[in-house]
Amino acid sequence: MTFQHPDLAKLIFGRLTWESIPYHEPILVITFIGVAIAGIAVLGLVTYFKLWGYLWREWFTSVDH
Repeated sequence: MTFQHPDLAKLIFGRLTWESIPYHEPILVITFIGVAIAGIAVLGLVTYFKLWGYLWREWFTSVDH
């Protein structure tokens, strides 16, 4: 019995290709950019206000959110 190593991208995404992503739709591109900027801003604010310890103790590892 031999194990063949499939391409990792094909294993994860299956038949989904880069052509399947709708880059030609401006509303989707603008929304993605907005979400990425907001996510980076939230990470920056959490780091600036040093809330990682609080989030770790009170949210990520807690059973009672």
